[in-house]
Amino acid sequence: MYQKITKEQKKDCDRKVTEFCQKYDLSLPAGYDIVKICKSLGFKVLSLSLTGELGRFDGVILVNPEQKVIGINNKLDMQKARFTIAHELSHYIYNDMSDDRQEVVATRDTIFHKEAKPIIEHMMDYMAATLLVPENEFKKALSALNVVFPCKAEDVTPDIIDYLAYKFIVDKDVIRKRFDEVA
Repeated sequence: MYQKITKEQKKDCDRKVTEFCQKYDLSLPAGYDIVKICKSLGFKVLSLSLTGELGRFDGVILVNPEQKVIGINNKLDMQKARFTIAHELSHYIYNDMSDDRQEVVATRDTIFHKEAKPIIEHMMDYMAATLLVPENEFKKALSALNVVFPCKAEDVTPDIIDYLAYKFIVDKDVIRKRFDEVA
């Protein structure tokens, strides 16, 4: 998923998410509505029917002075769609596009091989996980389950992984990875 980024890059991503949340006075409780946040920032979030070569893409973000759009491939399940929306929003956050004067077009493309996937895409995946499974909420959920933290994903039962994935509305792999990131 996003193993290739350094501790410094993670800190940079964490700082940008924190600044973003402070700037817009956002709290990110488990399972919050990412689309609602995007809309509050002026984004249109569209479900796209992508076929042929375009069907390779999970999502796209377009920001210019006239519009802000996040498009999501309508073939994605809810967890993957939420992650892709958060990934695209991470491009906006990371590049501090809030002044809307800059232009950006970025895609979450499923055809990248892990070796070829640009580092910035790994960073956006990390930021997406940070947005959807915030550290404080993750630790709170573990505490409520009487899980002694820090621990690894392998140290908890599959039922706990399932519950956390359900609670945060993300794929189980995102939860497994967050154990390593938050520890």
